[in-house]
Amino acid sequence: MNAIKGTKGFSSVPLAERMARYTDKSGDCWLWTASCNENGYSQIWASGKLRASHVVAYELVYGAVPTGFDVSHLCEVRACVNPSHLEAVPHAENMQYRRRRLLKLLDDRRKLVEVLDGALDSQECNGYIGCQMVEEIKALLRSLGEEA
Repeated sequence: MNAIKGTKGFSSVPLAERMARYTDKSGDCWLWTASCNENGYSQIWASGKLRASHVVAYELVYGAVPTGFDVSHLCEVRACVNPSHLEAVPHAENMQYRRRRLLKLLDDRRKLVEVLDGALDSQECNGYIGCQMVEEIKALLRSLGEEA
């Protein structure tokens, strides 16, 4: 049995078994139940370093990710490690897709601001938390170069 370097030296538990141990397969997305980074991406110690679990899951099934490619979630669930939800795409394509998702999120936020503004226009807003939220969303949009 090959030893896989883990968090405290070498682990005799094979990587595939460690992946299975921390994966909830009860739904269509197989959710990683162990460590995630601050951006919500799952992570596991493998090959002597902390790696993205979805990339490790992809490699266990399909082999190495080609140079210049990223592993993308078709399901858009960052904690998903289901290999059928993962695909290798050129880095530039992945960045374009990411930009489109962010623009959609910004559009959704703009729509939310419009709805909240309309709902709050007729209300007295002295310290009302909804008004504060609207102002915070507008400030966020302005900071991202978008008009609220």
